[in-house]
Amino acid sequence: MLCGIVFGLVPAFGSSGVDLNRSLREASGAIPSSRFAARLRSTFVAGEIALAVVVLICTVLLVRDFANAVYRDLGFQPHNLMVTHLAIPPTKYKTEAARRNFFDEVIARVRALPEVASAGHQRGHAVQ
Repeated sequence: MLCGIVFGLVPAFGSSGVDLNRSLREASGAIPSSRFAARLRSTFVAGEIALAVVVLICTVLLVRDFANAVYRDLGFQPHNLMVTHLAIPPTKYKTEAARRNFFDEVIARVRALPEVASAGHQRGHAVQ
């Protein structure tokens, strides 16, 4: 947001020394003043405003969802938490029981470590 403000104000301050009235008068002579051109300009302005409103709404929704994700109650304290992904070869552990036994053995070994207070495993994502 700060970047948008800075990059929006820099050109405005840079053009502050220019005589805008003279520039607009010179430019208006080059633009055809037919009804079609006026309607086309109005359509472009309306389209630009509509797109700006859509971008603004999307930005507000994105910021709101991000804030909800950051301040969401996870149901546990993530301090000193370690999460790993463990992929096992399906050719070695063909049945569900063999995979379950493998994970139970890994968890038992991890729990036996002196630095570990608690250990567990699950299938899928921890936070959904």
